[in-house]
Amino acid sequence: MIDQSSVWPMSDGAFAHLGVENVAYIRKVEIENVRYFVLMSAQGQELLVSGSHEAAAAAAYERDLMVLELN
Repeated sequence: MIDQSSVWPMSDGAFAHLGVENVAYIRKVEIENVRYFVLMSAQGQELLVSGSHEAAAAAAYERDLMVLELN
Protein backbone atom coordinates (compact mmCIF):
# COMPACT_ATOMS: atom_id res chain seq x y z
CA MET A 1 0.00 0.00 0.00
CA ILE A 2 1.19 3.50 -0.80
CA ASP A 3 1.86 5.85 2.13
CA GLN A 4 -0.71 8.56 1.41
CA SER A 5 0.99 11.11 3.65
CA SER A 6 3.91 11.28 1.23
CA VAL A 7 1.79 11.85 -1.90
CA TRP A 8 -1.39 13.60 -0.78
CA PRO A 9 -2.71 16.11 -1.71
CA MET A 10 -2.02 15.18 -5.29
CA SER A 11 -3.18 16.92 -8.44
CA ASP A 12 -5.57 15.04 -10.72
CA GLY A 13 -2.87 14.88 -13.38
CA ALA A 14 -0.28 13.41 -11.01
CA PHE A 15 -2.81 10.86 -9.72
CA ALA A 16 -3.67 9.83 -13.28
CA HIS A 17 -0.02 8.99 -13.97
CA LEU A 18 0.39 6.85 -10.83
CA GLY A 19 0.25 3.38 -12.40
CA VAL A 20 -2.61 4.19 -14.72
CA GLU A 21 -3.32 0.58 -15.61
CA ASN A 22 -3.23 -0.77 -12.06
CA VAL A 23 -4.63 1.94 -9.77
CA ALA A 24 -8.25 2.73 -8.97
CA TYR A 25 -10.31 4.29 -6.25
CA ILE A 26 -13.85 3.93 -4.97
CA ARG A 27 -15.99 7.04 -4.84
CA LYS A 28 -19.16 7.22 -2.74
CA VAL A 29 -22.03 9.08 -4.43
CA GLU A 30 -25.59 9.71 -3.37
CA ILE A 31 -28.39 10.05 -5.90
CA GLU A 32 -31.95 10.70 -4.72
CA ASN A 33 -31.04 9.56 -1.18
CA VAL A 34 -29.57 6.26 -2.43
CA ARG A 35 -25.87 5.61 -1.78
CA TYR A 36 -23.75 4.06 -4.53
CA PHE A 37 -20.09 3.16 -4.76
CA VAL A 38 -18.32 3.83 -8.04
CA LEU A 39 -15.09 2.08 -8.98
CA MET A 40 -13.03 4.69 -10.82
CA SER A 41 -9.82 4.25 -12.79
CA ALA A 42 -6.87 6.49 -11.96
CA GLN A 43 -7.76 8.41 -15.11
CA GLY A 44 -11.25 9.11 -13.75
CA GLN A 45 -13.11 6.63 -15.93
CA GLU A 46 -16.16 5.03 -14.32
CA LEU A 47 -15.58 1.26 -14.29
CA LEU A 48 -18.47 -0.03 -12.19
CA VAL A 49 -21.38 1.21 -10.08
CA SER A 50 -22.37 -0.89 -7.08
CA GLY A 51 -24.65 -0.75 -4.09
CA SER A 52 -21.85 -1.69 -1.69
CA HIS A 53 -18.23 -0.79 -1.07
CA GLU A 54 -17.39 -4.49 -0.72
CA ALA A 55 -18.75 -5.32 -4.17
CA ALA A 56 -16.83 -2.45 -5.74
CA ALA A 57 -13.64 -3.60 -3.99
CA ALA A 58 -14.23 -7.18 -5.16
CA ALA A 59 -14.62 -5.94 -8.74
CA ALA A 60 -11.31 -4.10 -8.42
CA TYR A 61 -9.66 -7.28 -7.12
CA GLU A 62 -11.08 -9.29 -10.05
CA ARG A 63 -9.61 -6.71 -12.46
CA ASP A 64 -6.24 -6.85 -10.66
CA LEU A 65 -6.47 -3.20 -9.62
CA MET A 66 -4.88 -1.67 -6.55
CA VAL A 67 -7.46 0.47 -4.75
CA LEU A 68 -6.24 3.63 -3.05
CA GLU A 69 -8.38 4.62 -0.10
CA LEU A 70 -9.16 8.32 -0.36
CA ASN A 71 -10.55 10.02 2.71
